[in-house]
Amino acid sequence: MGKIIAIIPARFNSKRLPGKLLKMVNGKTILNYTFSQVKKSSLIEDIFIATDNEDILIEVKNFGGKPILTSPDHKSGSDRIAEALDKIEEEIGETVEIIVNVQGDEPLISPSTIDETIKVLVKNRDVSISTACVEIKNFEELFDINVVKVVLDREGNALFFSRLPIPFYRKGVNDMCDFQEKAKKNRILLKNYYKHIGIYVYRREFLKIFVNTEPTFLEKMEGLEQLRIIENGYKIKVVETAFDSLGIDTERDFEKFRKMIEEI
Repeated sequence: MGKIIAIIPARFNSKRLPGKLLKMVNGKTILNYTFSQVKKSSLIEDIFIATDNEDILIEVKNFGGKPILTSPDHKSGSDRIAEALDKIEEEIGETVEIIVNVQGDEPLISPSTIDETIKVLVKNRDVSISTACVEIKNFEELFDINVVKVVLDREGNALFFSRLPIPFYRKGVNDMCDFQEKAKKNRILLKNYYKHIGIYVYRREFLKIFVNTEPTFLEKMEGLEQLRIIENGYKIKVVETAFDSLGIDTERDFEKFRKMIEEI
């Protein structure tokens, strides 16, 4: 097994909640919470944070992390990670085998989920990229466009990712409004829907290939870079975990996270 590192992409100008990674809860930033969870992984050898912002760089240094300053022009987290990887390998004088991309806005991601997702690549040389999902158990998440849904095949590979609830429950449902109303009243309709969790684990060679492909139609439509992988014919192995997470995409997500932390 080669060297395994985590690179957390930390862009400042999020479209839906600018500066969210520096928002504070109990004296600790969202980014610091995410970093603390990644540190608990038993398989990751080192952690770096790739950012385009001096304030984030200073914050990372303040909590003892290793920042890598990257271009502000990257279109995706994977592009930012690829640039950071080149700088890291030059600095350490060593090639990295497996790169773990944990989104900076995942302050509740479970270390067990991180390790389970890494093990897929460690144990299966034919797998180039893995990610994670958790079963959706509440009505609000199913119809929240900020919660990305994933559909799997029988081998646990991703068939599609979408912001809409997929698959559509056609039996006895006339349209999306009807589906939403029936799902609210009938919990059986929530079975077998899965939320995507913000982690990717890549092999180095695959990451290099991926960032040199052009954005695709489905990727642009949904605003989800992982669809580029599927459109180009690659498989994404998806680990189903029992541990839920909370991506901070909106002010509502932040308030939910704040209340969760303050109640602990």
